[in-house]
Amino acid sequence: RRSHFLMAEKDSVHCSTQNTVSNRYLVCPAFHASAMSSTKVDLSTEIGGLSFPSVLYNASGPRSGTVEALKRVAASPDTGAVLSKSATVVSQTGNPQPRVHHDENEMASYNSEGLPNQGIDYYLAEDNIDEIMKSNEKKPYIVSLSGKTLSDNIEMLQRIVKLKPTARSKIAGIELNLACPNIVGKPTLAYDMDQLNDVLARVAKEME
Repeated sequence: RRSHFLMAEKDSVHCSTQNTVSNRYLVCPAFHASAMSSTKVDLSTEIGGLSFPSVLYNASGPRSGTVEALKRVAASPDTGAVLSKSATVVSQTGNPQPRVHHDENEMASYNSEGLPNQGIDYYLAEDNIDEIMKSNEKKPYIVSLSGKTLSDNIEMLQRIVKLKPTARSKIAGIELNLACPNIVGKPTLAYDMDQLNDVLARVAKEME
């Protein structure tokens, strides 16, 4: 089973397929959204009441971990949202290097990063959000969560709820990444339907 996403960098957009079990990425040749057709196509959409100027935006993956990386996503004319790196309660460095391989023709990349990230508070900091979004405040800013346990995810949700109103208003949505982490000997949570139902029920209760 695979999850499909689009990953943007600078002014190019890469279509990708992620095998969430092995963390392998198959990336197609770069293309520019405006080059797909000589006729302007409306790629805007609305999901759950959230408006996206385009259906294309970055994945919460290797190129979304810092303010500088996310600023490039926000500034791209082809992206419809900005999604933070999947965050844990505290920052972590991830797996030892080397952990990413890029094909010499840039047709594919493979990674087993181990969720390196700056910690949830970094992606919630109002100053950081302002810096990321200053080039295009109309795009939604979405925070991705990938706690190691259910209690970690609940704690991060509570931190979002407890933000001061000005900061909270700048977060348009929350992504709950249940396809990570990939731990040897432990099933991916998203594939365990009983655990998945429990997590979604707890999250829904916390967000009431």
